[in-house]
Amino acid sequence: MKRKVAYLGHIISEKGIATDPSKTRAVKEWQAPSCVSELRQLLGLASYYRKFDNGFASNAAPLHRLLEGDAEWKWTEDCQVAFDALKHQLTSAPILANPVFRLRFLDDVDASGDGLGAVLSQKDGSKERVVAYASRSLTKPERRYCVTRREMLGLVWALREFRPYLYGQRFLVRTDHSCLRWLRNFKEPEGQVARWLESLAELDFEVKHQPGRLHGNADALSRTSCAQCGRPMKSSMCAVRAAPSGSAIVAQTLRDQLLAAQQADPEIQLLRQWVTSGPWPTQCPHEYSRDLKMMWQQGLIWIVQEDCRLSVAASGNGHIGVAGKDPVWQPICPGIDGLLYQVDSRIPSY
Repeated sequence: MKRKVAYLGHIISEKGIATDPSKTRAVKEWQAPSCVSELRQLLGLASYYRKFDNGFASNAAPLHRLLEGDAEWKWTEDCQVAFDALKHQLTSAPILANPVFRLRFLDDVDASGDGLGAVLSQKDGSKERVVAYASRSLTKPERRYCVTRREMLGLVWALREFRPYLYGQRFLVRTDHSCLRWLRNFKEPEGQVARWLESLAELDFEVKHQPGRLHGNADALSRTSCAQCGRPMKSSMCAVRAAPSGSAIVAQTLRDQLLAAQQADPEIQLLRQWVTSGPWPTQCPHEYSRDLKMMWQQGLIWIVQEDCRLSVAASGNGHIGVAGKDPVWQPICPGIDGLLYQVDSRIPSY
């Protein structure tokens, strides 16, 4: 009796499922694509084995951008790095364990600004065995989601991806985004969120928060974390928007001043309590001020304490300079230079 068998590009044995070396050997000699059709062939093969690659969507993102309708064909250094990474992953893919349905499934999910990632595993004794990897890129509209909505999308997508394993099983979802722990406690959800929750109703699972330092398997997409989900956030520091044409960088001393003031502000302390302890209320209590309602409804990243507002306003305003005069005033008042000259010529000299 054979100890292993080749089936549809895979090698199946008592150890688990692996890629077929006869299929992936040609990848080592694959030359960099020179046109869109060659790139499609490469990504077609790589996508077939994507379940062996933790973070496939992130690795292949520069290549997928070349396939967008309005993209210009230009093989950059980022494309070459992505190409080499895919070749390495395909030729050194791990062995995925066969699922054992008497053991509990663990589903680690994560989302970044560019893609989604998930790892399905089982714990046999003290060792976790990976059953499958999954990842995909975000669409342009999905990239504009707030952090929590992206994390919810990642969870819903991952459970759909692994549904053949999970349906009828009691399993555990692990995430580094604590807001998902109250996923099923949302009161009167609407629109997309309501549809997502309805699709999850058929599955039996619990959500556990896992700190980011312990969430490395699904965190390969290098997502940007956020304390809460009021607005999309790409870095831990926020610049104050001074005008539609640009932003003013807040000085480090002002940042420190803002942080100290926020920690002392009683209304902001209430928001901090909601974020750290959760869950957020569905309505803002009437006894709190109008400013607090605005902070809560808009989910502002920076909440400026009253004593610091003058400093923040000064950092984002002021003289636009000679270089900024024409772009700002010419669209509003064409010929303003001539008008200023006429006014200046009529002012008596002293």
